[in-house]
Amino acid sequence: MNNNHLYLSFLFSFVVILITFIFDLLFWTSIGLGLFTFFSLMLFFNIGNKIDFRDLIIFVPVLQWIVGPWLSYTFLTDDVYYYMAVEQDDYMKFAVPSILLFSIGLYIPVKKVNIDFENGFDVIKQIVKRHKSLDLILIVVGIIFYFIEKSLPTQLRFIAFLLSNLRYVGLFFVFFSNRKSKNLIFYSVLGLTVLMSFKEAMFHLMLIWFLFLFFILAFIKKYYLVKKTLIVFALIISMIIIQSVKQEFRKIVWQGNLSDNVFSSFTSLVVEKIETEGALTHETNINNLISRINQGWIIARVMYYVPNFEPYAKGETIQNAIVATLVPRILATNKVTSGGKEYYTRFSGRELQPGTSMNISVLGEAYANYGQNGMWFMLAFGFFLNITYVFLLKLVKRNPSLLFFLPIIYLQVIKAETDFVTVLNHFVKASFLVWIIYFILRKFLKIKI
Repeated sequence: MNNNHLYLSFLFSFVVILITFIFDLLFWTSIGLGLFTFFSLMLFFNIGNKIDFRDLIIFVPVLQWIVGPWLSYTFLTDDVYYYMAVEQDDYMKFAVPSILLFSIGLYIPVKKVNIDFENGFDVIKQIVKRHKSLDLILIVVGIIFYFIEKSLPTQLRFIAFLLSNLRYVGLFFVFFSNRKSKNLIFYSVLGLTVLMSFKEAMFHLMLIWFLFLFFILAFIKKYYLVKKTLIVFALIISMIIIQSVKQEFRKIVWQGNLSDNVFSSFTSLVVEKIETEGALTHETNINNLISRINQGWIIARVMYYVPNFEPYAKGETIQNAIVATLVPRILATNKVTSGGKEYYTRFSGRELQPGTSMNISVLGEAYANYGQNGMWFMLAFGFFLNITYVFLLKLVKRNPSLLFFLPIIYLQVIKAETDFVTVLNHFVKASFLVWIIYFILRKFLKIKI
């Protein structure tokens, strides 16, 4: 982001804060909406001009921990389940300073790493030229592990899941190849992703990878204002459409009640929604969208429940996460597992139905451990992500192809709903697995990337 974009982002953020003050919004709510404006514009301006995964890491939490809760406080005051369990002022006094400190830790200058991406892309072109089958190897391996993941023992499924994402890494190498059929391969893999997402009625991973692909390819192809605006608009509309019928569609798919193929059934649901409610912007759909965006209702529930009914954990879950990530299960048989069900029930007081998964998020966990002082944990967490990102950038500078593996490492990090053990466990183990992939390619397949 150049200086003009930076000044423009600050200006719009200031205007938003000023307007919200005029309309008598609470102080920390106004600051929070200003932060959302700033980081949204920063992300938008950087798309096509810069690759910085920290822009995604901060944008999603600001959306789900500030904007979602504000919309809920404003428009969903009578929601019987996804309601905010504490007063807006109490929630924002904790959430907004926490995110502000998180962003400071995330962006505070550690060590500048200058990467000549254009030269790096030339290196990647040479790699692809030298190893003509590299892209297809990654795609085929990814597809194989995708289809066998659920049939593997539970202990191996996480590794299989990570390896299944190699099909998307392969797409970046396809993009740099001279294959006549590269467009066919590229869109076939994307088509398979869309097909399987609809067959399983699970869209989250698809949307995340489409976001990563757009984020990186926009820089490679130098997307500018009009094109990236249209793509961002298309992504937003797609998410609204999917969200509007997702619950009904899942019931049909999971209960095996499809009357036709999945796409026809999905389209029929969308058309029916429009015919019965007039438009996808109907109040019911907007309310459902707000509930989906709002991760803050769980955090507010934690703030209500702790310490009134459950004492502060005082760092217990943070220590458990570090042990679970770094110590092999054979040495710590009772170590915590990822998923968040235990913490959700313990710190919110609510039981989850079988098959339902919810998580208190890193911010909720920060409060569950340290109360209002959890904001300082968010500063430390942001700084950890900062220094590890700088370290990865140094590796990218030496091995430009590593850029295409970073989305696998950051798959859970950019999600705002996951707890600390899930984020840390994924980040560390995905990083280690990427190293193993490089080792295997060089040692056994003689492919130096």
